[in-house]
Amino acid sequence: MSPTWNGLACSPRPTNGRTPLPHRRRRQCRLEQVPPMKSRQILIVEPDLASARRLALALHESNSNWTTHAVATFGQATALLERERMDAVVADGAFALKAHPEFFRRAGELCPAVFRLSLSGNYDHAASLRLMDDAHQNIWKPCPDEEIRSALARAFALRDTLGSDRLRLLIAQVRSLPSLPQLYLSFLDEVRKREPSTSRLAEIIRHDIGLTAKLLQLVNSAFFGLPQKVVQPEDALLYLGIESVKSLVLSLQVFSLFDRVKVKRFSLDTLWNHSWEVGCLARQIATCERRSPEEIDTAFTAGLLHDVGKLVLISGVAHGWEEALETAAREEIPLWQAERSRLGACHAEVGAALLAMWGLSDPLVEAVAYHHEPEMSGSLSFTALTAVHAANLLHHKAEAKRESAYLRSIGVLDRVPDWRERFLQPVG
Repeated sequence: MSPTWNGLACSPRPTNGRTPLPHRRRRQCRLEQVPPMKSRQILIVEPDLASARRLALALHESNSNWTTHAVATFGQATALLERERMDAVVADGAFALKAHPEFFRRAGELCPAVFRLSLSGNYDHAASLRLMDDAHQNIWKPCPDEEIRSALARAFALRDTLGSDRLRLLIAQVRSLPSLPQLYLSFLDEVRKREPSTSRLAEIIRHDIGLTAKLLQLVNSAFFGLPQKVVQPEDALLYLGIESVKSLVLSLQVFSLFDRVKVKRFSLDTLWNHSWEVGCLARQIATCERRSPEEIDTAFTAGLLHDVGKLVLISGVAHGWEEALETAAREEIPLWQAERSRLGACHAEVGAALLAMWGLSDPLVEAVAYHHEPEMSGSLSFTALTAVHAANLLHHKAEAKRESAYLRSIGVLDRVPDWRERFLQPVG
């Protein structure tokens, strides 16, 4: 398949008189290996058409099953989206904000399943929040082509996983999936304003007395190490920042949706304590590895929610889940493997499906979906998924050598002893 430029099929050819570099050999994860008959349509929108064409050719050369389209205006992009189904749209974020602020939203309306990736330079925080309401993911420019290729491969892998027949069959057995809690939605609405009000956010939190008490308990835990005791939601927002408090509010609200589940040999408090510890460990590991603030927050949130699929299964198919629990104990295999054998899918996939339904970010959904099988993500670099996966292993006291293939493939196997020594201690 050939890339298309300006919506017209063109044969791949050298640009500026230069011969394209030969393909670079690299090890691929299973879900990155797209079946020969399965193609992907990728639209690239850049004001500099030469840059768009260069990226289109590079992405096509990285995977011959990817057909790329390069255009220089949002009018051309919209026309193409109206005519053809696209699997991904890659657009310059600053250009979009200036020329067509509603482009990503419109792309989603025309192709509901399309993955929307923003490539962004420097612009103000309020503008970035508006953009990220409609784009699934943002990559800061300048960036290597490999980073864009990896983001696309991971997004395609995630959609294949969440769209599998076995997962759909299991979800169909769950009588009803809960909606995203209203209090969290109100909190999110305020956060997305051009100038969010700390006092308004605190007032939203106070609407739920139980949430307020639990939030303050967590904020005053040893993990955050605040200089003085926090007694008001405003202080929590001041000391921790809006994003960290948002993560806590979301996780506490989600767990409250399932506070009446009752299954033998299952404790909601035990699951919450494990999730809290994994979230904190993931945040510490991501911080230690000098990830971006956005990625650190994603690791924290995903760690807090990585086992939410267990709650969905317990509330929806309790008998089957209990049988999986018994199988895991009897055969001495991981619970997620017993779930997949007994139910057709595991709690990681079910939890990711719920978070995806709620419209949470792809990196967060990915970290939940693959926290037991990170090699399935198609990622070859350190991400929030890596932090959550490592944190979960460490909290379960698992040996790193059991997962050495993945950890070695992304170059962090030798970091595990340091993480264990520095962070593996109670954080409550």
